[in-house]
Amino acid sequence: MVHPVSSAVGDADRIVEAVNAWAEAFQSGSASADAAELGRTVEDLLEQDTSYAEQNAKRLRLVCDTLGTGDFENKVKIVDFLLGPLDAIINKMLRRTTVLKQLRFNETRNGETLQELKDYSRLVFLSWTSGTLGRETIRSFLSNLQSLDLATFCHDSDDVSMSWTCFELTLFAMSDVWRRCCHAVSSFPWILFDLSSCSESDFCTKWTAFRATMQRCPECVDAGFSAPLLRALDVAALDGRDRQERVKDVQQLLLDIATFTPLATDTVENLHGQNQSRLFVWRGRARGSPAAAEISVLSALASEHLHLKTLIMPATMPSSFRIAQMQRNIGRKRKAADTVLPHAKTRLAAATCVEPRRLSGWNVFLREGMQQFSSTELSQEEYSAQSSALGRKWRLLDQEVREKYTIKANYEQTCRDELQTRALAAGSGWQKSSTGSDVPVGDVQSADSLSTSQLEKVAGEHFCKKISAKRLVLNDEEHTADPRWATYGLSLQDRHGALRRDLIDLCTPQPTVDAAVHNCMHANLEEPEDGSFANDKGIPSSTCHKLFGYCQLEKFHNFSARFAKLLAKETVQRKLPAGSLLRLQPMRGGSALAIPDDQAFFLGVLCQKPLTQVLVKAWPVTSEGGAVSFAVTSGSGRDMDGVLLLPQFHTSFEIFRNLAVLCDGAVDGITVEIIPCSFEHPLNQWQSMQQLKVVVSSQPPSTFTLHATREEATTSAAQVQLPFGLKFPKKKRAKAKPKARTKKPGPARARGRGRGRRRRTGESVSSKSSKLESSSAASAKPDNDGSDSRSGSDDGADGAGEEDEAVGTLMMPTDDARNEERELALAAGDFEETQQKKAVLADAHRTGGSYFSKEIGFDEGSLAPTGRSKCLHCSGPICKGAPRFSYFWHERRPSRYVHDTCVRRFVQDDVAKEEQAIVAMRQIVRSTPVPEVKSAAERVLSALLPEASASST
Repeated sequence: MVHPVSSAVGDADRIVEAVNAWAEAFQSGSASADAAELGRTVEDLLEQDTSYAEQNAKRLRLVCDTLGTGDFENKVKIVDFLLGPLDAIINKMLRRTTVLKQLRFNETRNGETLQELKDYSRLVFLSWTSGTLGRETIRSFLSNLQSLDLATFCHDSDDVSMSWTCFELTLFAMSDVWRRCCHAVSSFPWILFDLSSCSESDFCTKWTAFRATMQRCPECVDAGFSAPLLRALDVAALDGRDRQERVKDVQQLLLDIATFTPLATDTVENLHGQNQSRLFVWRGRARGSPAAAEISVLSALASEHLHLKTLIMPATMPSSFRIAQMQRNIGRKRKAADTVLPHAKTRLAAATCVEPRRLSGWNVFLREGMQQFSSTELSQEEYSAQSSALGRKWRLLDQEVREKYTIKANYEQTCRDELQTRALAAGSGWQKSSTGSDVPVGDVQSADSLSTSQLEKVAGEHFCKKISAKRLVLNDEEHTADPRWATYGLSLQDRHGALRRDLIDLCTPQPTVDAAVHNCMHANLEEPEDGSFANDKGIPSSTCHKLFGYCQLEKFHNFSARFAKLLAKETVQRKLPAGSLLRLQPMRGGSALAIPDDQAFFLGVLCQKPLTQVLVKAWPVTSEGGAVSFAVTSGSGRDMDGVLLLPQFHTSFEIFRNLAVLCDGAVDGITVEIIPCSFEHPLNQWQSMQQLKVVVSSQPPSTFTLHATREEATTSAAQVQLPFGLKFPKKKRAKAKPKARTKKPGPARARGRGRGRRRRTGESVSSKSSKLESSSAASAKPDNDGSDSRSGSDDGADGAGEEDEAVGTLMMPTDDARNEERELALAAGDFEETQQKKAVLADAHRTGGSYFSKEIGFDEGSLAPTGRSKCLHCSGPICKGAPRFSYFWHERRPSRYVHDTCVRRFVQDDVAKEEQAIVAMRQIVRSTPVPEVKSAAERVLSALLPEASASST
């Protein structure tokens, strides 16, 4: 019996429970234990979509299980400690991004100066381009391994291999930081920034070497930045003051770029201008390089716009909390109304059109009389009684006393009018106003000389709430008219911050734009007259990978690239983790080649695109007991000054290239030996971890060989097994076409070839035609008919009968042939129908430019399922269950709805609309199955066509 499954259980749990129930039924010998029924149940569970509640419950259960483990807090501390250096470098990059925005808008904080911000931005950029930032981060990882805090965390962990895990994670992190922050900046254009602080002689020496590199392989130099600079300046052809000025100009250009240019932190982003968070957003497919570059530019512009908005908003607009409170409370009555409230923005817009009532002397007198009851809450009857009593007193007052109250009311009304012309207080500095102020007549000031807070105090809190929507409009106008939009912005924003499409040029050809950009940015970069780079290809192709660490013109380029790919493939297939110890041994003719240095390395990070596998040099160390050990750093791990020595990182391409140089390329293969290793002190693993040293264990190593030539034999793919006894659906075998039966010619036919044929007699033409038109029973008659009508030799009669049998077999189609012919005809019809639909869709694309292309106008009728829809013509609500007609008005917007009584007034001013409505209503009358909608369409037709009745349509 299948137990009930709660709604919080996922599909996997349901499948397991179904399998367990079937197993129980099978063991008990129940008749319900049917394997086919189990398969159908599992298929139904697999086809069901897991709801959000089930997925959320599954995640919550996994999180609770993880949080409930006793070692969770200790593991979190270890991960947080290991990621400390990465957090530091990321925070430094984010800090520089903030500094760039401050420089962009001339913004200073906490006593900073613009020159200090420029120096900080330039320092971070140059430390990145020189690799100093990456090396300092690697030293921070090494310092973590020396920390006693990490030793305490590993000692308190329940996992005995936690120290080795920390060692593997540290090696992985250090190799990845080296790949991103050291290896990536060892090529153009980053190496040019080392010239910004060089002397003139060093500058000329390095510049000449860079030009020689570009002349040897132009594809090793980036075409966007380095190539124009190297082409424009030839320091060897300049002398004296001219060369000194040109060198200073180039150095100042590099310093300006280092100060004001954004800096990404990933190799892919640096080389291609792509943001990783934006790569896989468009329909699950990665964007190409042009689209990714456009997204990067737009993201940078949007980021700058948001930063500028954060500067202007606090100075021109109230706080977001106050605006939200206004949208929530304005237009809402104290008692709950029966009807649904309009939208908050609709109520706020309606409040801007309401004019508050003007004050009179009686209002001031009533307010002063009611002040004695300010501490108590009056009921409606008590308030009416007190108001009536004060009204009787007001009528008994003298004219002079009334005049005083009238003067006060006029002054307060003047202040209220002045307050309506002033915007709300910007920022979060907002305080509630009092209920009013009794300003003496002899001590009054003009309303325009009072501050906004004084005017709010005179007008009172209740009046300030009434006019807050009008004052918010003034804030919005100040926000729009702020001069900083034009000073710092791109002049492309509208009042809501979006890009204005009418200011984007979509008509100018791209070559014209490229020429303008070239004249603006590269006008001072003149081509050399000696023509040394006249044969350059311009923008390089993607065949040279110098930007990734190797060049196609190197001597052993193909050799190194092949072995690097093979090693990466074996690493993935064997699932070798970071920290694995490998030894490389070149082979020739089945024997190992002698090389001067031990080629032992620790595995690091592996990046597939571009293929970059980092390995760390393993230094052999002789232990006291004679055991073979390897360390990450050489010697004691510190230099003469006590500074931690950095490990030696290499890419797999560089290692194989060095092996090829040592062996002069005469290598048949390379044997890779996976050496099992562990820490030297099993009881005190942290000591080995501090020394970055591992000991080779006594287990035999495993080996594999990388061959220099490709192997023809390919291994078959492993068979995939589905869980719970599921099987893949069998592929339908194609039906074999029936072969036509052929028969060898008889002896009479063979004898008749080449010397004529005997004429047959005694067989009429009608008998032949009957044989051809008959079925299989008729096709079996030729022998009998031939024997009965035989008038010549036996051979001739036999040959004639056999010929007729062969002809009858070929002419009569079989049942399979008939079915195939019928299926081909149906397939041809379906194909023709599909082509017609594609043609209609293509025409819609050409005319409307939208996938959901329709004709603007009425398209269908229905009954309103709710009362929330509104009429497009009268803006009134459409009651639930009332007939309505949808009006398609925009190709990228949802349809609107119109009352059946508003259709005529909606289309009466447009002849084209009226004709379209008549056609649509006729179609609705013919096609709709709902009687109410049909009668409503007939009424609309009778209104649009008064001379014709609805039935005649």
